[in-house]
Amino acid sequence: MTAEALSHKFQRLGVAAGVSRPALHRLRHGVAAYLVDQGKLFKAQARLGHRDPTTTLRHYSHAVALDDEDVADDLDRVLNDESRSSNRPPPVNKLVARPTRPSYTNNLQSGREDL
Repeated sequence: MTAEALSHKFQRLGVAAGVSRPALHRLRHGVAAYLVDQGKLFKAQARLGHRDPTTTLRHYSHAVALDDEDVADDLDRVLNDESRSSNRPPPVNKLVARPTRPSYTNNLQSGREDL
C-alpha cells in the first residue's frame, strides 16, 4: 500500500468516525505531543525517527507543562522530612544577602592596581 493510499483510507475512516479534518500527520503530532507531555521523550523520539532527543524537544516543547508546582511541593516535602529526621533546623525560606568580595575589575575601575 502506498503512503497516499494509506492516507486516503485513514481520511475516509476518520470522516466516518466523525473526526473533523482527519490526517495521519496530525495523528503523528498528537501522539508525539502526548508522549512528551507524559515525560516519555525518548519514546516519542523513537516513534518519530528523530536522530536525537533535542530534535524532538525542539518541535514538541510546547507539550511540556510549564507548571512545576508539583516539583516544588515534592522538594518541600523532601527537605522538610530530611530536616526533621536529622535534628537540623528547617530550611530558611528567605534569601540571605552575602557580603561581596572586592573583585579585580572593581579595583581597576576605582584606579587601585595594588591588589
